[in-house]
Formats: sequence, structure tokens, C-alpha cells
Amino acid sequence: HAVAESELAQADRDSLDCRLAADLARLDGESAGFMLLARQALTSERIAAVKKSQLNVLRAAAESPEKQAEAAKALEAAQTAFNMLSEGAGGSSGHYTPVGPSYPRTSTGRRTALARWLTDPANPRTARIAVNQLWSRHFGVPLVETAENFGLNGRKPSHPELLDWLACELVEGDWTMKRLHKLIVLSATYRMQSFLPHRSDSRSDHERVASLDPDNRYFWRMNSRRMEAEVVRDSTLFLAAQLDFSLGGSEIEETKGEQVTRRSMYFRNTPNESMLMLDVFDLADPNACYRRKESIVPNQSLAMMNSGLVQDAARRIAERIAQETDFVGCAFETILGRPPRDEERSRCESFLSEHASRLRSDQDGRFAEGGTVTRKPAEDPRLRAQENLVHTLLLHHEFVTIR
Repeated sequence: HAVAESELAQADRDSLDCRLAADLARLDGESAGFMLLARQALTSERIAAVKKSQLNVLRAAAESPEKQAEAAKALEAAQTAFNMLSEGAGGSSGHYTPVGPSYPRTSTGRRTALARWLTDPANPRTARIAVNQLWSRHFGVPLVETAENFGLNGRKPSHPELLDWLACELVEGDWTMKRLHKLIVLSATYRMQSFLPHRSDSRSDHERVASLDPDNRYFWRMNSRRMEAEVVRDSTLFLAAQLDFSLGGSEIEETKGEQVTRRSMYFRNTPNESMLMLDVFDLADPNACYRRKESIVPNQSLAMMNSGLVQDAARRIAERIAQETDFVGCAFETILGRPPRDEERSRCESFLSEHASRLRSDQDGRFAEGGTVTRKPAEDPRLRAQENLVHTLLLHHEFVTIR
């Protein structure tokens, strides 16, 4: 049996080589050489069939007479087919079994026709869907609430004329997304503020409008919204001057999100594999990519509190601004993008003083470092208090909110 098995393996290898050579000749359009290679491929294929039948006869001899007779009949058929090919009586056309599926060398044009139909100026749906996605990215809410369904079962647009006008602008601008982005972000609607002014006269006007349109259907203000999960992590690393801006490369294991400082978009995200910290902040769902959900839950602050990456970032930020004359003001401007209010400043100054004193008197009562933290806290109580204040500001809801 061993000799027969070896001969069959060699015959199969020869058959594969000949069939592959014929396939390549057919794809290259070598009609003259292809006929010869095709006949060689068919010959080697039938030799392999004979060798396989011979091995089956040997194996059947150890079983039952019925199986032996059946194997002998199959061997006779394989031998007859090979003899007919050798004598030129049949199979001379070279109809061998291709290594893989074959496809026509020329396109049917169906995909091109579909692409032209999708982008035809007379077909408004594609432009509307694209515009709806762009608007949703900038304003937090789409013009058509059911972004995944523009059919009859979907919601009607909140501003149909605006949707159509932007769609026309996109098509007339040769489908240039950059042009439409610029048009949106420079509009007066986009530049509306999202919070009530401190001046009493302006505040009363806003409160009156808010009572008339509490859902902001008419965009009289900007919608406040949470940062996307990836932006939360990347912003934290950026403020600590640790974000790796290098481009490209293979995906990174999601379990290394606390150690690797590459941008979050490079980490693996599948239905079964995702970064735990980003999941809390509503990471994009690969199974539902039309629109992200947005939630505000306590787990988000807990994730920022316990993340080693965030703790390391807080300590780096505090070290960078420690020598500033107005530490509290600089911390607020750096992390929250605004100056502290009087009450906030007073509380933060009191915290820095009291917390530093407590650290001096309680040297043995500190918790041991753990998790993924790589940077040790400052030994100086004053700087340690500043690190903790910065960490607290990173947990502030304004840090993860776009206004």
C-alpha cells in the first residue's frame, strides 16, 4: 500500500502542476499553447484517477468481495478513459478540471451600470443619504431620524428643503465632501452656542426660545453631545503629549489599548472583540454602522477613574503645567477649554491646600498602585494634589462633551 500511496501522491502533484499551467495559459490568452497544456492536464488528471483506483482496489481486498468487485470496476473505467485519451478516441478537446473557478475576462458592465445609476444627478437618494450622514456627524442628530431606512417605512426628514438643497450642493460640487463640510461648519447654524449666556438679558431671550422649541427642532442652538469613544481616549493621550500620530499599519489587539498609544481607530473592533474602555463610551457597533448610540452612565466616569492610561495622562499633564502661576486656571483651560468660575476656583484652591496637607500627614495610608498604571505618583504632596485635581477634571462631564 505504501508504494501505491506514494505513486498516487506524485500523480496528484503532477496533475495539479499541469492543470495550474493550463489555467495560467488560458488567463494569459495564449490560445496556441493552451491547447497543448490542456491536453497534458487532462492526461495527468486521468493518470491520477488510475492510480487512485489502483490504491482503492488494494484497500478493498482487505474488506469484502463486494467492495473489491466495486473497486475493480472503477479501476477498469478509469483505465478505459485513459486508453481512449491516449489513442485519441475521446477527450482530445482537453476538458480538464480547472484548479479554481474561472471568470470571463471582460466585464458584463452590470456593476458599472449600478455605479452610474447611484451617482446619476437624476437619482436623489444617494446624495440625500450622504448629506444626512454628514449633517449627523456635525450636529449630533440626522435630518432623517432613521438613517438606516430612507424608504417608505422610515421617518420623514425634519427639514426636507434643507436636505434637498444640501444634496444638490453635493452633486453640483462634483461630490466633493470637503466642500460640503466647509459649507456646514461655516454656517451661522453650526456656529450657534450650546449653552445659555451668563448675561441676564441674553439669558432670558434664550430661555424664552427654549420654552418654544425645547427639542431644538429649529436649531436655534448647537446640540451638546458626547465625544465619540475613540475621541475620548485620543484626546486624553493628546493632552498628555503621548498620542502616536503615525499612519497606517496592521490592526492592534484590543487588549493593548492601555499600553499602546496609537490612535484608537487602529485597534481591533469586531462583534466579539473590542476595547473595554471604549465600549463604555459607546464604541461603534460593526453590526450597525449607520448611527452610533449615545449614552450617559456612571460607568463612564468610573472607567476614566480606574484607567491606568488616564491616570498616567493626568500625572503628565500636571507635571507640564505645575510651574504655571495660575495652576487651577491653566488646568481648566487645558482640559475643559474654559476658565474656572469663581466658586470652582475657590473649591479647587481649597482642595489643593487641604489635600496636600492630608498627604503629608498620611504617608502610610496610600493605596498601592495597580492595574495598568506605569507612571508613579509624585512624591511631593503639593504636586500629588495637583495630579489628583487634573485627574478629577478628566472625569468631569465637560471634558467628554462637545459644545
